[in-house]
Amino acid sequence: MIRIKDIAEMAGVSTTTVSNVIHGHHDKVSKKTIRIVQDFLRETNYVPNLAAHLLAKKDSKIIAIVVYGNAQRANRHAGLDPFLSEVIQSAESMIRNYGYYMIFHVIEKDLTEITTLAMTWNLSGIILIGVGPLTANQVLRNIQIPFVTLDAYLNDPAFPNVGSDDFGGGYAVGQHLFKLGHHQVRFLSDNKLGVDYERWNGFVFAYQEQGIDLSENHHLLLKKQIDEREEQIIGLIPEFRRCSALFFASDFYAVESMLILQDTGFKIPENIAIVGYDNNVLSELVRPKLTTVSQNTQHKCFCAIERLIRMIHGEKLSTHDYKLPVELIVRDSTLPTR
Repeated sequence: MIRIKDIAEMAGVSTTTVSNVIHGHHDKVSKKTIRIVQDFLRETNYVPNLAAHLLAKKDSKIIAIVVYGNAQRANRHAGLDPFLSEVIQSAESMIRNYGYYMIFHVIEKDLTEITTLAMTWNLSGIILIGVGPLTANQVLRNIQIPFVTLDAYLNDPAFPNVGSDDFGGGYAVGQHLFKLGHHQVRFLSDNKLGVDYERWNGFVFAYQEQGIDLSENHHLLLKKQIDEREEQIIGLIPEFRRCSALFFASDFYAVESMLILQDTGFKIPENIAIVGYDNNVLSELVRPKLTTVSQNTQHKCFCAIERLIRMIHGEKLSTHDYKLPVELIVRDSTLPTR
């Protein structure tokens, strides 16, 4: 591999001179020397070390997509998890269109690692996914570069965030199921924080308006390990037989559970109605097609990156917590109860 040092020796000049020619600082080099160096660059098919060049600049043109606190999901299933996969794919395309480069990084436990990441890569900005108020506030205050969180509920107007109307999405599902006559319902998620808990709260409020109180017993926590979750779903079948509808916090969990229930003899939606959340590709591939809530992940990514680029360029945002509307998509997995 040809190095700048090799080109300098061939041309009889310093490495600084070669670097100036490569990076276009021609005011510091004579025209004759520029021509000589460029000839050697062409003859040797020299390819500059772009990474080193970017890292040395004040603005590296590198934006990191950082997922916090869900290492198993991000490391093992980034290509399989439809939401995360869509975020990564959409973000890379949009970041590239702005003339930047993207790296993807997972932080499993210590969020302070984000400071090291920013310095190591000389990052221009960060899109941060998966943070909550219990861990984020102190760390985020120490980040010295522009960042935007995605789907965070940090309760701090100083932190720029792009999210969706999760409460409204849960509320729409509650209204839909109640109108179909479903009173024995359950909500299923793998946590009681952030977006999932807002969806649950909206769901609860819709039923409260109709005089039906849903308690925490109606909110079932799913296991995060796939094999454990399959066993858990099978174990919950007696409870599901007492229900007429299930609302899952994601399409992934909804489709996964649909397949398990169908394998055990459930007919959907005749025996039990099922609703998901996200409106990703799985919701249309599964049979019956899944009733779900669309949060337009691509548009959410666009808004987050557009705001981050504005911050990188020194612009101050007028609104820090930017909420996007959601839409209930009614398909074949819900019917009126008998």
